[in-house]
Amino acid sequence: MKNLCFTLLIMMFSLITSRASINDSIVFKSDLNFSNESEKKYYLEVLNQAQSNNLLLSMLHLPHAADSASIKASEKILNDFIIQLTDEIKNKKGDSKFKYITQKVSNQFLKTFSSNCGLHQTIQNGQYNCLTSVSLYSIILSKLHIPYEIKEEGNHLGVSITEDQKIFIINQTSSNNKCFSINEHYRDKWTKSMYYAKVIPYNEFAEGYSNNLFEKYYYGNTKLTEAQIVSRIYNYLSLQYTDEKKLEEAFQAMQKAYYLEPNLRNLMSMKYVLFNALGRNNYETRSDYEKLIMLCRFNNLNDSEVSSEFISSEFTRYLNTQIRLKTVFINVEKDYNQFVQLLANNNLKDEIVFSFNLQMGKLMMNEPKASVDFIPLLSAAYQVKPKDVDLNSAIMHGLSIQLESIKEGDKALQLVEKYCSYFNELSQSISINTIKVHSYLDISYRQFNTDRIAEGEENLKKSEELCNEFKVIPDISVVEKAYLSAAKYYFNKGNKAKAKAYLLKGFEYAPQSKMILDKLKLVQ
Repeated sequence: MKNLCFTLLIMMFSLITSRASINDSIVFKSDLNFSNESEKKYYLEVLNQAQSNNLLLSMLHLPHAADSASIKASEKILNDFIIQLTDEIKNKKGDSKFKYITQKVSNQFLKTFSSNCGLHQTIQNGQYNCLTSVSLYSIILSKLHIPYEIKEEGNHLGVSITEDQKIFIINQTSSNNKCFSINEHYRDKWTKSMYYAKVIPYNEFAEGYSNNLFEKYYYGNTKLTEAQIVSRIYNYLSLQYTDEKKLEEAFQAMQKAYYLEPNLRNLMSMKYVLFNALGRNNYETRSDYEKLIMLCRFNNLNDSEVSSEFISSEFTRYLNTQIRLKTVFINVEKDYNQFVQLLANNNLKDEIVFSFNLQMGKLMMNEPKASVDFIPLLSAAYQVKPKDVDLNSAIMHGLSIQLESIKEGDKALQLVEKYCSYFNELSQSISINTIKVHSYLDISYRQFNTDRIAEGEENLKKSEELCNEFKVIPDISVVEKAYLSAAKYYFNKGNKAKAKAYLLKGFEYAPQSKMILDKLKLVQ
């Protein structure tokens, strides 16, 4: 708990409290999750600044609350107290009235300081902290129709009341609960002392009204709205949950804090909670994936702690998990498309595009019954990194897998041409051109055996051109089949010269062929 308290002091009160120039796209309304309908109802009322004088009752409905019965019990205790207090102060004014209110509230509700308690525990058990005590006063003063403002000064929260040109401050930051008043003489004296100490500039002091200067410099213009108070409740809850290793609850609470008040304080708290959650994130649930989306939004803010390399690494972890779980491709593709659209960094976007398409392409090529053609996936990766060794190895592996089920040269050639249309540099590969040579030789063999002589000769010519251009050394058996069939055709036609010419050409490409050599001896 010491860690939590220290974190609260550092993160909750030391940072800028005014609305910072932060990109509001860190958290969207659709990201918010609530533990029950009551919490959702009161949260939205606070968010929409509904015209109600008891909005801070919403804190009874935050995750601290045990159940609806506990909430109703707290509301009854509070309402009974306010009814009695209303009657007791009706003839009191000024210092007397507010000191009496403070004493009554302290005696009944503010007994034991506890950093880990909710508003219902303050009302029922007397456990309190800075946030619950200020919230309690806010509800009570609203019910009493006493105008007030919640103020933040350094690491303290207090309630400020202005009545009859006097300021009454109720400060509930420790067990020494107190109410003190500030009259006009005190304001003037304090303002002058700040001017002489050179805290207040001359031009403001010369033109300013002491009340305005006092408000500005005594409190630092940190008047808090009800929404800001509720935001602090959620911020506090989030850090408490993190300390208790309830990381999912911490993440959800921090999202609600930030959405109410998108400032620097909450942004840093969000990142703190997110990093803690990532340590146990295995990307097996939708909530895990939402944290990856949040990382992406931080990266879009050019946050140095959420680098592109970090995002890429986390995305790879997500992808590997989906592959291990054998998630349906269409679901993974939907997540991927959403993720890529969020990325503002083009280099990171290219890295994610490459990683996704390469990994999914490799997965699909090893799934014989897959409904997804892996070639377009590999092609998308190829558009990003055409020289990547791992990718080019995957391309050739995919081609070899598909060629295993193909026996005819024309179908093999069609497949190779398809690959070349997607991966243009393949056309210069010796491996690809070797496949083409074998395909042309097989096609020629079949054409000579079916008396399509002109076509057979044309395909032999194509194979020879590729052999000469790319220094291809074709397989002996394929050369033998094609050139022996051509020689046989012309030998049977009585054209021994042409038969011999084909045998010689075949022997040129397969000099170790005993079959071609034997046929040459016969022809001669």
